[in-house]
Amino acid sequence: MVRIPGYFIEANIDFPEYNPHTIWWLAYVSELLDGRTIKQIEKNPPWPIPNNKLITRQIFKELIDQGWLIPNWTKSEFRVIPKITEIYKKGGEIALAQEFLKYSTERGQWWVDALSGTPLSVQRAIQYDYDFNRPNPKNLIKLKPQLTIENLIENLNIDIKILINLFKPEEIDDFFKYSRAFLSSPFILGGKKDIEFEMFGSFKGEHQRIIPQDLAILEPMLWEFAPEIFGKKPIRRTSSTKDYPLYIIS
Repeated sequence: MVRIPGYFIEANIDFPEYNPHTIWWLAYVSELLDGRTIKQIEKNPPWPIPNNKLITRQIFKELIDQGWLIPNWTKSEFRVIPKITEIYKKGGEIALAQEFLKYSTERGQWWVDALSGTPLSVQRAIQYDYDFNRPNPKNLIKLKPQLTIENLIENLNIDIKILINLFKPEEIDDFFKYSRAFLSSPFILGGKKDIEFEMFGSFKGEHQRIIPQDLAILEPMLWEFAPEIFGKKPIRRTSSTKDYPLYIIS
């Protein structure tokens, strides 16, 4: 039996709700409302659009498709729809951004081990909960934390896609949504939470033991800090402050 120390952590993730080209559309609309002509925009498009006629014409086509521009084909002119014109008059580009660059904020919660900061979903951590009132099983391997509470938060560097997949996996199917998502708050440490699981014998009949499949993400951390649980000879590692092993067997 192996027990891993860890903590719950929380943070906000922002998911953009707008089309990836909206920033380009707003830049073009702002230029038109400032009095520039289409020919002027084609010669010198606004940031962040590259100076490319094909891209410029594609953006104008998208603006028409979105209903933001009303074309007058007889005069080869375009008129910005009244709604956008009014917003721009009231607050300029900032008001347009507030209206059209909207996003949703989700509060995420995860579990991370106190050795390397590897994350698990909250549901998975709870699944491997253990009873504090139960006597410790024989040959229990208890790993010791290698990161202080302060260092744990400071050293967290988790891919946003992994975080999303652990607490809201349905968002992974929407590439344009999760690929532009970002952490909008620092991580906050929650309650302390240790998990406990049993090792299994190898299916190949070898002496090496394996961890449960749904904890596979923790395997690299375990090989680094506690290789003895796999049936390998333990490596004695020391802390910078005290000379003690990373594991104790009770």
